[in-house]
Amino acid sequence: MPSNHEFIVGCNLELKTPFNWHEHHYYQKFDVSLASFVEQGVDRFHASKLSVQDFIEQYEKPYKPVVIEGAMDSWGSTEKWTEEVCFMLLH
Repeated sequence: MPSNHEFIVGCNLELKTPFNWHEHHYYQKFDVSLASFVEQGVDRFHASKLSVQDFIEQYEKPYKPVVIEGAMDSWGSTEKWTEEVCFMLLH
């Protein structure tokens, strides 16, 4: 089972090591402070309500945070990997 870091890094090909965050200057592009989220608020939308192209234009390109709901509704693993199963594997 991969570590949390391996999983997160595997999601973005540019972030192969913990140091790539700095190499790509992401730390300069994102304000990840709690205040930025509280002050600005964060948009929420259901995955079925926004096209991939609209998501890219409205959120990815401007580096705007967003909460995507319902994106995993059809994933069978959400039924298999219950809190109880995860707890047993981690303890």
